[in-house]
This record gives sequence, structure tokens and C-alpha cells, in this order.
Amino acid sequence: MGVLACTVYGVLFVWTTLHADMAITRWGEWVMTFCYVPIVVWGPLLAVVTVHNYRRRTRPVSETIA
Repeated sequence: MGVLACTVYGVLFVWTTLHADMAITRWGEWVMTFCYVPIVVWGPLLAVVTVHNYRRRTRPVSETIA
């Protein structure tokens, strides 16, 4: 649920709302895109780390020794 919230916030709110009213050049748009990338990818990266942590914590003890 948090993953979806982070992605929706990053894409729908920050990118479309705050970026829509700016009159910027092509280079300025590249810089803005580069700055917003961490916000947009935060949700999917959080999902990957959460799944990895769940798998690491729930595997049987015999697999951790080997």
C-alpha cells in the first residue's frame, strides 16, 4: 500500500501538478526530469526492498546455515 502511495504521489501529484505551470526551456525540462526521477522510482524500489526483506526473514533456518 505504501509503495502505491509513493508512486502515485511522485507521478500524479508532484510531476503533473507542480511541473504543469512552469514555462521552461528544453534543458530546464531535462533538469526537472532528472530531479524528479528519485521521487518517481522511490515506490518501486521500496517494493523490491520490502519483498527481499520478507523473503530473508521468513526462510527456514536450515537455508541460512548452508
